[in-house]
Amino acid sequence: MKKIFMVITLAAVVFVQAEEIGKLNTAEAWKSDPAFSCKDGVFTVKGKAQLQTTETFTVDPEKTYKITVSARSVSTPGTTVMPVIMQYDRNGRLISTGSVDVIGGTYTKLLAPVKRGDKSLLVENAALWIRKRLLVIAFNAKDDYSDLPNHALAWNTITGIEDSNGACRVILAQPIQFAVKPGAVRLHNNGSALMYPLGGRSLNDKWLTLSGKISGMERKRFSHNKWAPGAVSARLGFQINFNKPDGVVEIKDISIIAE
Repeated sequence: MKKIFMVITLAAVVFVQAEEIGKLNTAEAWKSDPAFSCKDGVFTVKGKAQLQTTETFTVDPEKTYKITVSARSVSTPGTTVMPVIMQYDRNGRLISTGSVDVIGGTYTKLLAPVKRGDKSLLVENAALWIRKRLLVIAFNAKDDYSDLPNHALAWNTITGIEDSNGACRVILAQPIQFAVKPGAVRLHNNGSALMYPLGGRSLNDKWLTLSGKISGMERKRFSHNKWAPGAVSARLGFQINFNKPDGVVEIKDISIIAE
């Protein structure tokens, strides 16, 4: 007699719980310059304006954040809306491109102390340091990028590099505004502190829905779809009518969903 064995495989079903961040369709959730009006969850913004949430939300790099908003023009076509994200480190400091966007090959030793007002640096190697472009000098750097986001920063332009007994004397366009001890230094790219995960759009009188996602975390750069190194909190904002100071825009159905 044959024995028949029935094997039942139970597939594991994983449910990902989505979480809505904040109550963003109320006037109390926002601060603005200039003031805006809100009725039944629809915001009316007149003229060139910047909005940002009054509260930050916690960043979890393991989650995906979906940001959605609908907008339209109620004046002449061509008004604009630009959703933006601002990121903060564990000490509440704003993270900019200059804080984290490393230029490869520029890490080197700072061989001599820097005094406030100095217009040159003595470094071990400046072979890949870029001249005649506004960049960010990041002091107290670490070769494993554990200093990021770095806030010991000097925005400056390198006008020349001279040999100095086998080391490199880096000549700067502007004086350094603070003292620095010898250590390590590297260059970062200059840029905004704003992420643009949804991009910017020109509007007409029809409702337009914008959507974008942020997930994961960068190691040594600033991007618009991953969190910056060291980001622990963020807030949502909008830049409105930057091209049409007399424009009028309506926005609604603002949401951030983390899952």
